[in-house]
Formats: sequence, C-alpha cells, structure tokens
Amino acid sequence: MKPDGERPAFGDFSDIPDVLPPSLDRAPLPLAPPGRASPNRAQFGQRRALALGVAALWPLVPLAVWGLRPRASAGLGFLAAQGVTWIALLLVAAFVAFSGGRRGLGRSVRSIEAVVLGALFSFLVVALLWLPSGSAGGFAEIGPASLLTPCVTLGMLVAAPMLLVAAWPLRRTLPSGAGWRGAALGAAAGFAAVLVLTLHCSSTFGGHVALAHGAPVVLATLAGAAFGARAARC
Repeated sequence: MKPDGERPAFGDFSDIPDVLPPSLDRAPLPLAPPGRASPNRAQFGQRRALALGVAALWPLVPLAVWGLRPRASAGLGFLAAQGVTWIALLLVAAFVAFSGGRRGLGRSVRSIEAVVLGALFSFLVVALLWLPSGSAGGFAEIGPASLLTPCVTLGMLVAAPMLLVAAWPLRRTLPSGAGWRGAALGAAAGFAAVLVLTLHCSSTFGGHVALAHGAPVVLATLAGAAFGARAARC
C-alpha cells in the first residue's frame, strides 16, 4: 500500500483528455430527412394497370404508320400462329416481372432468370426453324442486308417507349431481383416489337428474323436489366 497523498507510479488517468468533442456528448447526430414514400399495394396495382394499358396500345401506333406487310392475307394462318407465340412469350415475361410471388416480394431470382433466358432461347429456335411455306434461302440465311437496319430501328421504336412506361410502376417498390425483373420487362417489350415486325416485315429468311427482329429483344432486355434496379429504388 502507498502512503496517503502519494500518487501511483503511472498516475490515476484523470489528466487524460476526452477524445470526443463535448458537442457530440450533448446532442445526437442529425438524421437525414426521409425520402419519398414507396407506393402501397393499391397504388402499385393502379400504376400497373395504367402502364399496361398504355403499353398495350402503343404498338398500334407504329403499325398504323408503317403498315402491314404486303399480301399479309396470303399467309394469315402463319402470321396468326406466330403472333400467338410472341404474345405468349410477352405475357409470361411480363407476368414474372410484375408478380408479387407468395409473400409479395416478387418471384425468386432463379425463376425470373429461367423465364428470361428460356424466352430468348425459344425466340431464337422459332425464328430459325419456323418459317412460312415457300421460304427462300438456306438455314439461318440473312437475305438482303439493307433490310436489317429498318427492322431493328422499327423494333426499338416499339420497344423503348414500352419499356419506359412499364418500368414506371416499379419505382421505389424495392422488389427482389430488381435487375432481372427489369430484364423480364425489357424482354416483354421486345416481344411486342417482334409481333409488330412479324406483321410488318415480309422477309422469309430465318436469319433475318433471328437477327433483325431479335436485336430489339436483346437490346431491350439488356436495357431493362441495366435500369431495373435503379428504377426500383428512385
């Protein structure tokens, strides 16, 4: 024991200053103001219905301006069958993009991946193998290169506005797998473009359909994936 009044060898630490400024001890840090509220289920349903209505009507505008393919009535059965196929792929892609799943958090990422990649592969197979009777050229032949750019341009003119409108209901919804959900929306918009091109373009080359009609699908899918997560959070 040390005698009274004698300081310990290493001091009693009372002379060590506080490392935190006094202001931090007295007042809490200010909190950031809350952002805009996310839509509830009713608001999301209203947005979705409005967006789907606008998106469904938009393809009619480019089709009315550029018109139907020549002698469309001659291959009406083929056009109808392929049209049903593209609509089916469109609806499946749109369904997984907007579906809330069992718990309202959206479909699993794996299921959305499977739908998006499966839809793209299905389009490629149908485009290359399912051609109208009397088709010219061999397997995957492209035909006149001059026809590629007009079809890609028209397809993107159809798909781009549809993707922008369809992505609007997902803003600030924070869904799971937002990037893949955006990709599914892009694929759905791309298949709408394929439907318009099927009714407008008279090319019978499988390579042309796969490349020129498929380019809007791929580009819209990539654009949807790139902006899907951002649209869901801002």
